[in-house]
Amino acid sequence: IYTDGACTRSKVKEYQRAGWAIAQQDAEGRTTAYMYGPVPGYLPQTPQASETLAYVAAASCLTGEATVHTDCENIVHIASLPTAAALKYNRLHAALWKSAANSLSKRFVVAVKCVKGHVSTQEVQHDAEQYQHAIGNEKADALADIGAKVHGITNAQLKEANELHERLVAVAITMAE
Repeated sequence: IYTDGACTRSKVKEYQRAGWAIAQQDAEGRTTAYMYGPVPGYLPQTPQASETLAYVAAASCLTGEATVHTDCENIVHIASLPTAAALKYNRLHAALWKSAANSLSKRFVVAVKCVKGHVSTQEVQHDAEQYQHAIGNEKADALADIGAKVHGITNAQLKEANELHERLVAVAITMAE
């Protein structure tokens, strides 16, 4: 299982949108199942929230033993902690981690491993394992991008918001001088 998160960047924080995805690959690198979606609006629209939600989705829907692969070292680190440490009240996205910990499917997570993100298959074509990881991560990344776009803010609206922000900053600087 490969997980990934994506986040559109905006100078106007409220216009950032994040998405998450999981992709299951067979031994030949074909996608056999996938899920994706937007990070809900009540959560921060950040890369970390999207990566965390992707892991939680994977841990929550497994029906058999699987290794979860992510390109986010922080996910690997937190998933390796004892449950009490992973659920510290002040940990970022503690409620999401609690959801994963309470999931009956979590028992199917054999391991959580970090894979290199944004690696082209050409770079690793002579290493079967790395090639498999590149395909899985690439698919999860593409699906997470779709998940972020599900929010419904168009690129034109995002561009307009960023331009308005720049004009407002310029006016504020001029007024301060």
